[in-house]
Amino acid sequence: MPFAIVEASEENDGKELFVVPEGWLLDTEQTNTILLWPKCDGPKLYKLLTDGESVANTKWMKMDCIVKEINIPNLSVAHDHVLKMNGEFVETQNTTELSATPIPLTVDCSNVQNEDDTSKKEARPVQKVPMTCDIDFKQIDCLESLENLNDKLLETAYQDKIYEWLNGQITEVKSENRMTEAIDLLFTKRFMTKCSWTGVGRGSEKIAMMRMVNISKLFRRIGTNESTIVNQRMVMMFFMKKLRNAVRRSEMKHLRKSTSHNVPSHKVKAESQ
Repeated sequence: MPFAIVEASEENDGKELFVVPEGWLLDTEQTNTILLWPKCDGPKLYKLLTDGESVANTKWMKMDCIVKEINIPNLSVAHDHVLKMNGEFVETQNTTELSATPIPLTVDCSNVQNEDDTSKKEARPVQKVPMTCDIDFKQIDCLESLENLNDKLLETAYQDKIYEWLNGQITEVKSENRMTEAIDLLFTKRFMTKCSWTGVGRGSEKIAMMRMVNISKLFRRIGTNESTIVNQRMVMMFFMKKLRNAVRRSEMKHLRKSTSHNVPSHKVKAESQ
């Protein structure tokens, strides 16, 4: 079953483009239809979203949507189409994504057949290594600073330096919690309210975080640990969730650290000898 691109409204009335299995739409013949959305999140939602054979349950949440495109053969093509809808150059996006992301692990990533398949091996506790990294970094609070950071992350030496600095500050072990800490270290909460993943906002254009491919690669590296290899779609889902709640997070005076609980991880499987 193919995939579809739809525009749907969030709880805060903001609009977002989604790539979903066609089986989640009540009627693919109509432009305005109903999108059925599963009552789950995390890895379970990710598994459903990436399964082209997934069919919606009538007990799922219902939301109005506008069908932008249907009959898309696979996820890769669908995400390229989303980039085009937002005026992005797909060749640049794809070229950047082919660059290998340095991962601070002893895991041989050639054992992973593709970024959608996360293989399993026995998880071991991550040992935090105290490190000192001097870096003059000011929290991102405007588009110019965001683009500047994204450009500088093209340099391997600078990316390593930022990674070491973040890793020295982050106290969490779980992938999503590590990326949440990284967001709070890198960006002001006020700036996050100006962003969305695709650049679509309620009544106005927002800053499209999906354009910042080098920042996305940094978050893949930050989220990756000895039991989880974070891929680009996992980063996409993480940012979509965080940016959707950015206004609420910015209004909280004493923000409690976000953590995930009892979420099964996508683990790495060692290649059989």
